[in-house]
Amino acid sequence: GKPYDFVLYSGNKATAVIMLAATNEHSVKVTYLISKMFAKKLNVPYIGFYTKFNNKEEYVVNRIKSILC
Repeated sequence: GKPYDFVLYSGNKATAVIMLAATNEHSVKVTYLISKMFAKKLNVPYIGFYTKFNNKEEYVVNRIKSILC
Protein backbone atom coordinates (compact mmCIF):
# COMPACT_ATOMS: atom_id res chain seq x y z
CA GLY A 1 0.00 0.00 0.00
CA LYS A 2 0.90 3.62 -0.29
CA PRO A 3 2.59 5.29 2.70
CA TYR A 4 0.19 8.25 2.76
CA ASP A 5 -3.46 9.25 2.48
CA PHE A 6 -2.75 12.41 0.49
CA VAL A 7 0.26 14.18 -0.97
CA LEU A 8 -0.05 17.89 -1.72
CA TYR A 9 1.74 19.15 -4.81
CA SER A 10 2.72 22.52 -6.18
CA GLY A 11 3.31 21.97 -9.85
CA ASN A 12 5.17 18.67 -10.07
CA LYS A 13 6.80 19.02 -6.65
CA ALA A 14 5.44 17.40 -3.47
CA THR A 15 4.87 19.95 -0.70
CA ALA A 16 3.35 17.87 2.14
CA VAL A 17 2.26 14.38 3.15
CA ILE A 18 -1.12 14.09 4.90
CA MET A 19 -2.29 11.16 6.98
CA LEU A 20 -5.64 10.56 8.68
CA ALA A 21 -5.88 8.60 11.93
CA ALA A 22 -8.60 7.76 14.44
CA THR A 23 -6.51 8.22 17.61
CA ASN A 24 -2.87 8.71 18.59
CA GLU A 25 -1.82 6.25 15.88
CA HIS A 26 0.46 8.90 14.35
CA SER A 27 3.08 8.23 16.97
CA VAL A 28 2.78 4.48 17.53
CA LYS A 29 1.65 2.50 14.48
CA VAL A 30 4.23 1.39 11.93
CA THR A 31 2.11 2.61 9.00
CA TYR A 32 2.29 6.18 10.28
CA LEU A 33 5.97 5.95 11.13
CA ILE A 34 6.59 4.82 7.54
CA SER A 35 4.58 7.83 6.34
CA LYS A 36 6.72 10.15 8.45
CA MET A 37 9.86 8.66 6.93
CA PHE A 38 8.34 9.02 3.44
CA ALA A 39 7.73 12.74 4.12
CA LYS A 40 11.25 13.10 5.48
CA LYS A 41 12.67 11.44 2.36
CA LEU A 42 10.71 13.91 0.20
CA ASN A 43 11.88 16.73 2.52
CA VAL A 44 8.30 17.91 3.10
CA PRO A 45 6.15 18.29 6.24
CA TYR A 46 4.08 15.42 7.60
CA ILE A 47 0.61 16.62 8.58
CA GLY A 48 -1.64 14.37 10.63
CA PHE A 49 -5.34 14.82 11.21
CA TYR A 50 -7.51 12.90 13.66
CA THR A 51 -10.73 11.64 12.12
CA LYS A 52 -12.49 11.51 15.50
CA PHE A 53 -12.57 15.33 15.50
CA ASN A 54 -14.79 17.54 13.41
CA ASN A 55 -12.23 18.74 10.87
CA LYS A 56 -14.14 21.53 9.22
CA GLU A 57 -12.84 22.83 5.91
CA GLU A 58 -11.69 26.16 7.36
CA TYR A 59 -9.67 24.41 10.10
CA VAL A 60 -8.01 22.02 7.65
CA VAL A 61 -7.12 24.77 5.19
CA ASN A 62 -5.77 27.08 7.92
CA ARG A 63 -3.71 24.31 9.48
CA ILE A 64 -2.16 23.33 6.16
CA LYS A 65 -1.45 27.00 5.34
CA SER A 66 0.19 27.56 8.72
CA ILE A 67 2.50 24.60 8.20
CA LEU A 68 3.39 25.38 4.59
CA CYS A 69 3.84 29.14 4.93
